Amino acid sequence: MLETAFRLLIQEGPAALTPVRIHQESGVARTTIYRHWPTPADITESILGRAIARIDLDQLTDDIDHDLAVALDTLLFRFRNRPVCSFFDAVRLHGPSEETPTMSDRYIRGLMAPVRDALERALDDGTISGDLDDLTAEVCGPLMLRHLLLEEPVDPDLEGATIATAFLAEHRTG
Repeated sequence: MLETAFRLLIQEGPAALTPVRIHQESGVARTTIYRHWPTPADITESILGRAIARIDLDQLTDDIDHDLAVALDTLLFRFRNRPVCSFFDAVRLHGPSEETPTMSDRYIRGLMAPVRDALERALDDGTISGDLDDLTAEVCGPLMLRHLLLEEPVDPDLEGATIATAFLAEHRTG
């Protein structure tokens, strides 16, 4: 059901997220849809939760070089293999409401979360210094700008390790 709703959201926008329309496209009973997702905002919230799933913690090692590279590779993978721009446009079109005041903001923060988590651990152990929000924006900002706002494809040869190495060379303490 969520895959159908995701497709409708991307292709037609938030107005397509009605139980009747989702039922027609997926075959899931309207009563089931109403029971689990009473409003279109609830459906979008469920899609959003899946779209910003966190990084697999088994991949992390507490080595900032490795962990930041893995986090950036996760972001690059999403940009290359998922309809990130289309989903961002759709949640932005969903617009603020009482139920979803900052959905597009939460999506962006969710995309950056693995990088932010890696940087937060590096700040906590003293490997780097600075403001967490500023550091996260410095690492992710150029990628987000080019991909989400300018809609440029991500260089297929770009690797998280390259970005991490350059960033850490500039910000590592000691």
